Amino acid sequence: MLNLAICFIVFAFVTLEAQSQAQTCNEVMEIPNTPQTITRPTADKPVSTPCNFKFTALNDNRIKLIFSDLNHMTSNGSDCKDTYVKFADDENGLTSATPYCAEKKAPQFITKGNQLVIQYLVKNSSINNFTAQLTPIIVKMPCGTFPENFDGPEQIFTFPAPNQTVEVELECTYKTKSRTGAPLTATISDIKLGENGNCTNDYVVFGSSASLTLNKDYTKCGKTVPQDSYTSTGADLYWRVNVKSLNQQPSLRVTIKSEAPAAVASLLTIVGLLALTRY
Repeated sequence: MLNLAICFIVFAFVTLEAQSQAQTCNEVMEIPNTPQTITRPTADKPVSTPCNFKFTALNDNRIKLIFSDLNHMTSNGSDCKDTYVKFADDENGLTSATPYCAEKKAPQFITKGNQLVIQYLVKNSSINNFTAQLTPIIVKMPCGTFPENFDGPEQIFTFPAPNQTVEVELECTYKTKSRTGAPLTATISDIKLGENGNCTNDYVVFGSSASLTLNKDYTKCGKTVPQDSYTSTGADLYWRVNVKSLNQQPSLRVTIKSEAPAAVASLLTIVGLLALTRY
């Protein structure tokens, strides 16, 4: 009876220890607007069960994940079954996620939303560990800005904004208004937005109202600089840049000019005619 009691106590201790380890194994972390580097597991926290590390970025930021060191995640084979890291947008995605280890390097991963989950399993936490870099991607940063009031007579719009790289799908909208009330003309001098002739996923569209309609309003895409330009019907100019293809860096350069107001143009014409009649 005493032996049975001792066995029960030992079993209960092991069970509680395993449960405690499983509870303390999982972690959560908020990613600020600065890159973070993590190394897991730490030698003082032995791990024998899969651990989930959940990250949340601020606002609608994305998270770029790069495993800078998997050399200590040595597995018995390239299938990475006994020692691995997995990653996905959420815990449900871990079920079908591919395991990686020292024998199978992990690719760069960018989340679709503002959450990321890394799952890891190691044989020996004193020798097995990984290092990962997590970089927040502020989605709208490449959009940059353009003056809401157009002072003219000419201004240049470029996309993406200076020193910015497009790493995720995004949509950028802009509006500017001529202070003089004159129409504004947009002329594209450089464009790399998707492929020629397929202005569905990657494009720029210009119009004279906020309700821009693809292909009905002035829509351009591809890599060929258009021979024409767009002139607004009033003082307001609206445009939208859409990017979904990320196999190449998109770019756009547009010269925006202010047309002479109709009243000024008419006055200049009259002055010119009067000058001619005098001579």
